[in-house]
Amino acid sequence: MVDFSLHQIVEGRFESGLYFGTFLIVGFRMSGEERWATVKEVNPLDWSQMLPQKLSLPVDCLEVVA
Repeated sequence: MVDFSLHQIVEGRFESGLYFGTFLIVGFRMSGEERWATVKEVNPLDWSQMLPQKLSLPVDCLEVVA
């Protein structure tokens, strides 16, 4: 399991490996036994551009952007 941190840029991936977005982690929470990251979507070509809304994704579907 990857140890994610605040303000880290990550990519969302389905189990099939299909990419569904680039995100900035702005927080974490637990739901039962599952860890979730609160994220904001960012432009993959310019990480300084982000959408104003937040969403939560399970950390299992996130990958670190190299």
